[in-house]
Amino acid sequence: MQLIVEHIDPAKVSVLLAAHFNGDTSDALCMKACYSALLSPETCYVFFARYAALNGYAGPLVARLASSLGLSRGIFNDQAEYSDVSDKDMLIAQHVFAATVDEYGDNRQRGLTHRTLAQATVAAMARYAGLTRRRREQLGHLPVQYKPVLSAFIRDYQGEVGNARDLIRALGFHLASEQRADREYALIDEVFCHSSWGKEFKAWLADNKRIELAGESIPVWYWVATHGHYGGTGVEWAHFDEALGAIRLARRYSPIALDEFDRLIEEGYQAFIDLIDTAFITLTAECEALAETDTLVFA
Repeated sequence: MQLIVEHIDPAKVSVLLAAHFNGDTSDALCMKACYSALLSPETCYVFFARYAALNGYAGPLVARLASSLGLSRGIFNDQAEYSDVSDKDMLIAQHVFAATVDEYGDNRQRGLTHRTLAQATVAAMARYAGLTRRRREQLGHLPVQYKPVLSAFIRDYQGEVGNARDLIRALGFHLASEQRADREYALIDEVFCHSSWGKEFKAWLADNKRIELAGESIPVWYWVATHGHYGGTGVEWAHFDEALGAIRLARRYSPIALDEFDRLIEEGYQAFIDLIDTAFITLTAECEALAETDTLVFA
């Protein structure tokens, strides 16, 4: 994992991490969930409602991690400096906080939050599925099986103020979140808009490019495409690069031995991979069960 801080090019680091943590498996789980979403219009709605619900916590949690680092004054120090100017916690926090700026105001969408943009996509999927208000309320609530994923997401992301090991582990968790998000959104765009599986959805999207929400006309697919898209990258790629910058600085000023630092980064990274894999497995199961129910009803 030492290569994380030695390589400047995030593309090289991404390949390393994907190989080290079996990224192909995570890609497969994400794509399987996407394919299960396309089993019916209702499962399509469920996919985006769940994905938006879980990802809606990312922006606040990144801000919390940045805050936890900034409040941990003197944990990460430059030993060559005088003690009154030696703390580097805010320098590290700066790189983390950079990933949340877009979340609170997208400058290409009139300052709308990414949560609002995600809600626009969810609302559009409800329209695509032709959901009545009652049916949307039935399907829209986050089921109990996602609660452990959400609880672990909140617990592991923010870090504990003043706890060096927990903060370092959270930096690894954050790194994985940004690296996987870049892949996930690109895979979602690929399956829904660039594969034969998604041809019906793509045709609908071509005729329904915008939706009205909270007094705004919002592009339906912008939330996905701005984070990552098929054949390219989005804002998550820049966030991943910033996360690497935070880890480089944290490692330089680490209060603990470097071998333990690297182990904690790996541990945090793997914890997120396990968590998001679980989320996609859960989402696939929910979509497949719903699609089977639909088949039985209409058979």
